[in-house]
Amino acid sequence: MSGRLFGTDGIRAPFGEPPLDRATVTALGRALAAALRAAGREPSVVLGGDTRESTPTLCRWLASGLAAGGVATLYGGVLPTPGVAYLTRRRGAGAGAVVSASHNPYPDNGIKLIDGDGFKWSEEAEAALEERLAGDGAFAGEVPEVSLSEDLALREEYLTHLADSVPGDRPLAGLAVVLDAGNGATSAYAAEAFARLGARTTLLHA
Repeated sequence: MSGRLFGTDGIRAPFGEPPLDRATVTALGRALAAALRAAGREPSVVLGGDTRESTPTLCRWLASGLAAGGVATLYGGVLPTPGVAYLTRRRGAGAGAVVSASHNPYPDNGIKLIDGDGFKWSEEAEAALEERLAGDGAFAGEVPEVSLSEDLALREEYLTHLADSVPGDRPLAGLAVVLDAGNGATSAYAAEAFARLGARTTLLHA
């Protein structure tokens, strides 16, 4: 690996090409695991991502590296970035990871890291992780790919948080709302979140 890995908002590249190839993403998981254990953080990571076709594969690769480093993955499936941040803090996880490239073209994808307090990783922490990846042995040895099962409890916790953030009992009761989810990560949450607030919803592009 050469050059900077993290840009303004995490790692972004076409799926399958370095640094979003299997070897680099798996090595990133191992390096993240080592960094968390060295810092004495809780050995678990909340993981979720957007609706891109490549997201589940990248999640498996990253989780495989974490497992090889002795860190458990709490997998939320399709989950927006604020959801990963909230659940990382709520669960007391060492870090969160979001597989998403935001507004980039669909062949791209990316990985963003969240610290244990629910905030974006600092540039200093990203630089330290890059140093680990540049070290000898970072890519050594084959890592078996793990399977991931979505933890539905994470979904319920985030939906409850969204509903509780709006004051009142069913404050949108009587309203008919059309929601355009833009095929994004909130597609899995939007209709139910608004329904819990009392609205009658019509969901588009989900």
